This record gives sequence, structure tokens and C-alpha cells, in this order.
Amino acid sequence: NESLIKAILCAGFYPNVISVCHSPHSSRPPQLSIQQDGRHVKVEVHPKSVNCSERSFHSNWLIYLEKIKSTM
Repeated sequence: NESLIKAILCAGFYPNVISVCHSPHSSRPPQLSIQQDGRHVKVEVHPKSVNCSERSFHSNWLIYLEKIKSTM
């Protein structure tokens, strides 16, 4: 069951979970945010990531291994 596997992965990586808010305008990339200190904080995909050029995701959730601050 694919939905169950996705839920298990998100639970296992929590709190390293990103919320994906898809834009009603398909040309715009989705807005990504994380929960930090009880509030939503906007994040972006690193420019060197394989997901950097993605304009849509099949899920409303992404998981990440490491959060870094970039000047790129």
C-alpha cells in the first residue's frame, strides 16, 4: 500500500517534514514550509538538489535529511 509507506516514511523522518502548498497557478512553483518553534517557516529547495527544477510534487509532504543555510 503506497499511502501507508508514505505515511510511515513521514512519521519516521519527523520533524524533518516539509509541507507543500501547491499554487493554483501551475506555472508557479509550490511554496514549501516547515514547522519551527511552533510556526511555519518558508524554505526552498537547494539549487544543487535534484528537486530544484520541479514545479509540482505528487504529494503535499516531502521529507529531508539535512537543513542547511545557503547563500546561493
